[in-house]
Amino acid sequence: MVFLSATQSFVLGDIFGLRKNIGRYVGTLGFADEIVVICMSPLWGTLSDRIGARPVAVVGALAMATSLLVYTEVSSVYPWLLLCRVLFAVGASAATSMITAILAPMSRYNMDLRALITTTMAWRHPMAPIAQAEPEVNHRGKLAGIVGTATGLGAVLAVTVLLPLPTRLDTTPSQPAVALRRTYGVVGALGLLTALIYFWGFASQSPASYSSGDEESNEEEVSPSYLSLLKSGFAVAGTDRAARQAYLGAFVARATTVITAVFIPMTVHSWYIESGKCHVGDSSALKESCRGAYIQAAILSGVINTCALVAAPLWGFAIDHFVGGAHRGLKWSGIMGLLATIGLVLSMCLNNGNITTSWGFISGVMLGVGEIGVMITSMSLCTSGEKSGSQHQSYSGAMAGVYSFSGGMGILVVSIIGGNWFDLWTKGPFVLLMICYVILLVVTFTNS
Repeated sequence: MVFLSATQSFVLGDIFGLRKNIGRYVGTLGFADEIVVICMSPLWGTLSDRIGARPVAVVGALAMATSLLVYTEVSSVYPWLLLCRVLFAVGASAATSMITAILAPMSRYNMDLRALITTTMAWRHPMAPIAQAEPEVNHRGKLAGIVGTATGLGAVLAVTVLLPLPTRLDTTPSQPAVALRRTYGVVGALGLLTALIYFWGFASQSPASYSSGDEESNEEEVSPSYLSLLKSGFAVAGTDRAARQAYLGAFVARATTVITAVFIPMTVHSWYIESGKCHVGDSSALKESCRGAYIQAAILSGVINTCALVAAPLWGFAIDHFVGGAHRGLKWSGIMGLLATIGLVLSMCLNNGNITTSWGFISGVMLGVGEIGVMITSMSLCTSGEKSGSQHQSYSGAMAGVYSFSGGMGILVVSIIGGNWFDLWTKGPFVLLMICYVILLVVTFTNS
C-alpha cells in the first residue's frame, strides 16, 4: 500500500504522460481507494466469521497482486486505472481486516509466541478449545506489538527497497516507464507469494470452530446469519466499553498517520515557501528549487516513523505486564498524542510556522510513539472485549472489519477537513487532530 501510494504520481507522469492536474488524479484515486476500504472492511470481517480468515486473506492478497500486475498495463486513467485501484482497495481491505481478526483467536488460545516467531507450522494445526488449553496467559499486547512492528517494517521495506527499485531496473534511462512496469511486476509477484504464504500459514477453521463448551451443544447451535454478524460488529460498541474504545482508537490512530505522512511534509514545504527559502518557479524544477524542504521533511518523517517502529514492541510488553493493560495504555498513548499535537502547534506559533525546530522534532517523536501506542492498545482492546468468550468469538471477524472501517473513517475525515483547513490555516489539521485526541481521552477516562 505504501509503495502504490508513493509511486502513483510517477505512474501518471511516466506511463500515462500526464503533466498537469496530477494532484487531482492522485486525489481522486486515493479517495476512491479509501471509500472502497471503508465499505468493504466490515463486509470482509463478517464474512470471515462465516468461512474463516484464510480464504478472505488469500482472496485479498490475490486481488492486490492482480491489480499491481495490470496497473501499469492499462490504457487510460478513467476508467481502467481507477478500476485497478478499486480492485487493489478491495484486496487491501480484506487483508488488513484479517490482521485484526486473527489476533482474537490467537490471544484466547494461549498461543506460544516463540513457536509463532520461529515457525509458522503452528498455524497448520487446529487450535485447542479453552477447556483443553493450559492456564491462560495474556499475550494480546505482545501480539499487537508484533503486528505494529511488522507494519512499520513493511513501510520501511517499501521506502528503502521497493521505491528505489526502478532506478536499479532502469537499463534504458531514457525510458523510465519500462523500469516502472518491471518494478510493478516484481511487487505483483510478491503479492502472489504472499497469497501462497497466507494459504499455507493461516489456520483453516472458521471462528465457529473455536468456541468452547460442550461439543454436542455446539453442533446443535444455529450459526448466526451474515447480516446478524455484521450488525453485531457495530452494535457491540454500544454495550462493550473495550470495543467502543477500540473503534475510537482506530479512528484516531489512522487520523494521526495522515498528519505524519501528509500534513507534516506539507507544513515543512509551506514554511520554506513562505520564508523565502524555496523559490518556486517552473513546476518541473520544483524538487530542485525546494531541495531543502524535501530533505527536512524526509528527515522529520523518518525520525517519527523510526521511533514509532522502535516503540511498538515496548507498548506490547507494557500492555501485558503492567496493571491496567490496554485500557491504561490507551490513556497514556492518548495523552502523549495530545501533548505532541500541542507541541507542534506551539512550535509553529513561536517560529512563524516552522516545525523543523528542536521542539518540533521532540513533538514529532512523541506523536509517532503515541500513534503506534494508540494503534496497538486499540487493537488489543478489539481482540479482548468484556463479553464472555463465546459471545465475542462468534463475531470477532465482524469486529475486526468495523475496526478497519473506523480507521478508514479517520483517514477520510482528517484528509478532507484537514486538507481544506490547511489551505486557510496551516495549523488547522493539527488542531483537528488535537480535538480527536481530546475526544479519545474523554471517552477513555469517563468509561474507566
